Amino acid sequence: MSEQLPTDRELQILGVLWARGECTVREVYEELRGQGEALAQNTVQAFLRLMTEKQLVTYRQQGRAFVYRAAVAQKRTRGQLVSSLVQRAFDGAVDAMVQSAFDAKPPSEAELQRLEELLMQHRAGKKKSR
Repeated sequence: MSEQLPTDRELQILGVLWARGECTVREVYEELRGQGEALAQNTVQAFLRLMTEKQLVTYRQQGRAFVYRAAVAQKRTRGQLVSSLVQRAFDGAVDAMVQSAFDAKPPSEAELQRLEELLMQHRAGKKKSR
């Protein structure tokens, strides 16, 4: 089965699971509701069922409740999403993606400093592998 990228709603649910570790359907529902999402609990349950089929989550049964956990790592999932975005929207051009990100939300001074650190680390890593 090829890896499937999560939808926006699935990503929200994964965010809850990444933050909390394991959750019941009710706990995921309550967390999303607390974030202002207007969802029915059975809708969350349906999403979790589909996410199990897509191998994005796993579950174990605890009494009558199903306890869900993310089956995909947050870092890997983010990397796959970014890679897909760069290829689909920017024809593989990382600089065009970064420029669009800057246009959408100008970075703070702290973010610019962190980006400079990342560039230096990336360049240092490239030199070591040559």
